[in-house]
Amino acid sequence: MITLFNGFRVPGVPQVDIFRDHGDPNQFYVQPDRPTIATDAKTGSKLFNFTLFSRNIELAFAGVAEGQPVESQLGALNMTCDLSVSEPDMAKIRAHLTTMLKGEMAAPSGYNTLFRVRTTSDKPKIAYVDSWIQGSVRLDMLEGLGNTFKRSSSQSTHPTLRGTNSSSLWATFGSEGAQLLFRSLKPANPAGGGGNQNTTAVLQANIVYELEGYARVPAIRVRIHADGKTVYKELRERTKVMERVGNTTWTYPQISTLVKELSDTRAIQIDWDDWGIPGSDPKADEIKAQLQGTVLNLITGKIVELLFKQFEMKGVQDADLGTTFTHSLGGKPGSRLWLNDFREEFNTTIDFTLNQTQNTKFKIYPQTSLLTSLTPQEAESLVRVVDVGSPEVRLMTVPVTTNADFENDKIASIQVSLFYKQFDTLTGAWLETASEAMVFRTGKETFTFRTRLARDREGRLLNFYDAKATINYIATSQAPRPIELKNITDRSLVFSYDRLGYVRVEAQAGDIDWTQIKEVFLDFEYEPARGEADARGTVKLTQAAPVARWSSSKHGRSGNRYNYQPRFIFVNGREVTGPKASDERERLVIHDTIQARLRRNFDVAMDPATVDNVMLKVRYEHPPNPPAEERKQFTASSSWEYVRPLDDGAPQQLRYSHDVQYKDGEMETIPWKTVTPDQDLPALRVKRHRFLVRMDGTGVDWVKYRAVIVEVTYKDQAHGYVKTDEFRVVKEDPLKEMEVFAFAADARSYSYRATAVPADGSDPKESEGTRRGMLLLETVAPR
Repeated sequence: MITLFNGFRVPGVPQVDIFRDHGDPNQFYVQPDRPTIATDAKTGSKLFNFTLFSRNIELAFAGVAEGQPVESQLGALNMTCDLSVSEPDMAKIRAHLTTMLKGEMAAPSGYNTLFRVRTTSDKPKIAYVDSWIQGSVRLDMLEGLGNTFKRSSSQSTHPTLRGTNSSSLWATFGSEGAQLLFRSLKPANPAGGGGNQNTTAVLQANIVYELEGYARVPAIRVRIHADGKTVYKELRERTKVMERVGNTTWTYPQISTLVKELSDTRAIQIDWDDWGIPGSDPKADEIKAQLQGTVLNLITGKIVELLFKQFEMKGVQDADLGTTFTHSLGGKPGSRLWLNDFREEFNTTIDFTLNQTQNTKFKIYPQTSLLTSLTPQEAESLVRVVDVGSPEVRLMTVPVTTNADFENDKIASIQVSLFYKQFDTLTGAWLETASEAMVFRTGKETFTFRTRLARDREGRLLNFYDAKATINYIATSQAPRPIELKNITDRSLVFSYDRLGYVRVEAQAGDIDWTQIKEVFLDFEYEPARGEADARGTVKLTQAAPVARWSSSKHGRSGNRYNYQPRFIFVNGREVTGPKASDERERLVIHDTIQARLRRNFDVAMDPATVDNVMLKVRYEHPPNPPAEERKQFTASSSWEYVRPLDDGAPQQLRYSHDVQYKDGEMETIPWKTVTPDQDLPALRVKRHRFLVRMDGTGVDWVKYRAVIVEVTYKDQAHGYVKTDEFRVVKEDPLKEMEVFAFAADARSYSYRATAVPADGSDPKESEGTRRGMLLLETVAPR
């Protein structure tokens, strides 16, 4: 597994971090800090295209709504980005690592001593970081400038979390944004030299990654103890304050005093029980200095998390403050300049141990500007201007990739074919396209499928196509049956294990005390296909090999949920079997059961179109102690692992609830629920359901009636949601509709009150009722 200890960069390759493996001295991991535009493995061209669509200005005027800007040019951007290292840079890295390994063979380095591994070969093995658990990629482009700049975009999406972490991004632009991007990519007078020469263009266009993964902590043991009350008191009373009046400056007690007195009074106590190296080692001092730089960052983060995150300041009110003297104001009631008269109580104690059994999470944020990733020559071939009447508008381009792990899963190849067949009503003929053979042999290839698109009777493009994939394993003569995907519309097709018809799990050792536990076995079962030979399997985790993988073909079934049960084999031969559980995640972290720890994973799946944020509340109750409540806010679909240490015999059940803030300003509070250790924790799925209440007046006798006034009311009393609107339906405008966001998919009943106004001036005819579906107005305006 990757270790963050002693990471470095190679001279001449300043934008790539190099990390080592905790157990294999010849294994290195590369991690670029700048994304790049991915390259098609077959053609060698960049997977990037920007199209500026133009249309006749008279047609543009005719098609625009009243009061809206006329746009005769629109733009569409599609690209695939990744975190790859170029071949020239990889050659420099390989040469540097070869020299490093030769030096370690002659004289062991601090890395060899700390991790107790010996370098016996000068042949480096280089791979990309492979321990990611979650991540996101977003395209920040022309944000907040209005619809004429950017219309929509992929916003935040998920990378592959394997290999180069490729991800597809797209955006569409109005006339101003399309012109701005076009001129930035294709300047009128480009200068010579490498790289895009128009980088001075004022254009917000950034690719931002956020990745979170696991890394191995060096074999050390550190204990930290702190009295939270003392720390908090010092922080509150010794805040640095500077006051200036004219040319005179006064400075009140500074934070440096706080640091000194904490050290003197031992409010925070850090004990290094085991540096992981013998004291007689001649490089012991050098290694300790390196360890302090790596590990103290972890300790600082842990202290901040334990001391401050659970406490929320209420703020300072005038009633809380007495008279405070300052040089400029004298004695003034309620002064906030110096807070010695203000008191807020806060009591907690920090006491934790960091030892060799722990992995740690780490985050990185690679990012770059889009315009610096293309040369003028690439921009010339990848940026096009297309007339709407041109057949090129009817072209569809689909990048095809896979994130399958060929090496660890012993995959020989994956054969993929794509097919397009649709009837074009404009030509009265079938449009058929079949791809060339796409054979993945390493999993790093990228192929491209292109086809013209047919149109239906209304002129809409038909972008549905089929795909077929066959996976072949090494030393296996019989391949599993092909996987067929029908009528898909993906503009970037990634053959994941789920798409290939497989359930795949990467099991990883979490908090395991390897001084007491020798090995951990995990028994897996894919229950929907339990009669098949590969539906069951067992993997083993050890300190030397903390990661293992299991996979099973779904054999045509749907769903990824599997069962698993851990078995812990102790050094003394004792075996303890953990509880049987089920899950559907691709990455599973296993912790031991020696210390009492309450762990539950909360998964929140939220609809970004209708939900703004979700506040999850988890409460633990153990009388006579007061309830302990933690909160976690989600602004996108994500997971959160709740961890709580328990005393012997303490309850192991939790209560949880969540508050939902919707995009339209509505709020919802879900009642508290209790979950016990033997109960599965369902995913929290939050969304609103959009539907239209349609009114059709085309069947009304408009000779007899001159108008129908309809008042439509939608109510959801449980959520306090009411929406009412009134419509005037006449012969010239007989169709109306009202948009509603329901809290349940089947909650579509609404009430109406209709008044039909006769043309001869007689009394109006009124009716009311409750209905689902379309309201036909001829039923409320009798003939």
